[in-house]
Amino acid sequence: MGCETANYLYTRCPEVVSTNCITYQGESIDCLGVCKGMTLTKLEDIVVNKICNLATLTNMSVIDFTHKCPWIATAWNNAHPGNHPNVDNTILNILNFILDELCVLQAEITVLQTPVEPEVTLDYDCCSTNSCVTTGKVTLSVALQNIINCICGLNTKIESFQTSIGDANIKAGNAIDIAQDALDTITAQQNAITALSTKIDLQKLKINEIITAASTSLVAVANLPLIP
Repeated sequence: MGCETANYLYTRCPEVVSTNCITYQGESIDCLGVCKGMTLTKLEDIVVNKICNLATLTNMSVIDFTHKCPWIATAWNNAHPGNHPNVDNTILNILNFILDELCVLQAEITVLQTPVEPEVTLDYDCCSTNSCVTTGKVTLSVALQNIINCICGLNTKIESFQTSIGDANIKAGNAIDIAQDALDTITAQQNAITALSTKIDLQKLKINEIITAASTSLVAVANLPLIP
């Protein structure tokens, strides 16, 4: 917008004083570079420049959502259907839009952080608790638990078999001991019989010697001359 400098803008004033002749008598403002005693012209120049700079910095009409995040531009266009991407680019609208998108992102993050357990189909075969149903679709944790239960069941059976084998080994050992005792008894009896047989044989020899001696004596007696 152009600026008019016609005299009618100030002809009603009783006396026109240039801003170059008016000094600022307030306190100095360091952040603006305003000093006490400077002319009103200088002060206005400083303030106007600051306002222009601020207007440039807060000008949302030049914001480009597609520069680094195309999905932001898509979300903005979806939030303003039929409008140019730069329509309603006020600071308030932009901040509200960003906050809304942050909430959407947070909701998506929350969903992603929620554990999602996959389902698997397994052939349980001999591990099935139901002989009519050996396959099934369950969650991964349930499948793992079923497999662990099956392994534990098999381990229990193996331990039971090991116990039975141990008992059988003990019984077999006892039977071997009994058989060995019986064999030792039989061997001792055989030895006793052998010893007794040896004694009998000796007795037979003695008896034969006695018989032989008796026979010899009888022959000698028979050969003695008769006494008249």
